[in-house]
Amino acid sequence: MKQDTFFKAIFSLSIAALGFSLLFAGYHFDFWLQLSLTIIIITGLALLFRKHDIIRQLRIDRDEWTKTILLGLVSAIFLYLIFLIGSDLATFFLSFGKSGVGGIYGFGEGVDPRLIAFLLLFIIGPGEEVFWRGYLQKTFARRFGRMGVLITILAYAGVHLASGNMMLILAAFSGGVFWGMLYHYYKNLWVNIISHAFWDLIAFVLFPLM
Repeated sequence: MKQDTFFKAIFSLSIAALGFSLLFAGYHFDFWLQLSLTIIIITGLALLFRKHDIIRQLRIDRDEWTKTILLGLVSAIFLYLIFLIGSDLATFFLSFGKSGVGGIYGFGEGVDPRLIAFLLLFIIGPGEEVFWRGYLQKTFARRFGRMGVLITILAYAGVHLASGNMMLILAAFSGGVFWGMLYHYYKNLWVNIISHAFWDLIAFVLFPLM
């Protein structure tokens, strides 16, 4: 791997860390719109630095679409069930569980759920997967092998630290592990995009975890 490719990935990660830290630390004009803007910026960096590679990842054969969509939807439902069980256990056993989960859903108070659904399906979910898995994880994996997957998982959880919400950090870590391994084994960016976007829709709009 070219050295500048790696440093571009580090630079992009730094911008993501800054954007997410400002957002979760409370420095935002509108949480969902600023989150979407942050995702657009970092996805733009991914396309700027690795456009041809990402476009190549988004090209799949026509006969692969059914399998891709099915795997994405099934994985999203499976992850939702894991989070559903985990949320119940956390709120029962952990002192900070209920308030932590409530804090996550507090971001959506007073916002039209249709707007949230649109942003999750078409900007946030797809953009996160293009950036975190299609760009960063692939770049780090090329340099560090399997350790690159772990680095990306830790980075994904780490950008949520500014929230101070342990449940959000644990959720990001769990999601990072799941989507990181999903991408590692299937190497199909569309599977991850569908999985992430559909999981977001279920967990935040259709069937919230609390």
